[in-house]
Amino acid sequence: MRVLKREGEEITVESEWKFMGRSVLMRETMTRFPPLRWSVKPESGSLPFDVVDEFDLEEHGQGARLRIRSDIKGKNVFGKILLPFMSRAIRRGFTEEWDCAIRSLESESEALSNSSGRNSESSLGLSAQSV
Repeated sequence: MRVLKREGEEITVESEWKFMGRSVLMRETMTRFPPLRWSVKPESGSLPFDVVDEFDLEEHGQGARLRIRSDIKGKNVFGKILLPFMSRAIRRGFTEEWDCAIRSLESESEALSNSSGRNSESSLGLSAQSV
């Protein structure tokens, strides 16, 4: 991922994604809405879909709850035809990626707690939910 521009609460990045076995270069704008909300919107890319992600982070007990809302739309005829067949797989892929990220964050949190000498049985308490 490469940062192209920072302006106020927006950051425009360029990143490489895999889609149907090929690499796709994407340009996206991440916008932060204080205190704990942000969105990611595509600006360009050769995928037949536009995916707008919205993230809401809220305190939850000893940890946090992250809600992710993904709005997927076909941006051309091919994408509109393909979307009904691909939407479940796309959402499942997103959920699997977020679950993996959560496990990684929780293990890092536990490692930090253990290395600082604190005896902590609580984790970050993160959960991903595909909406």
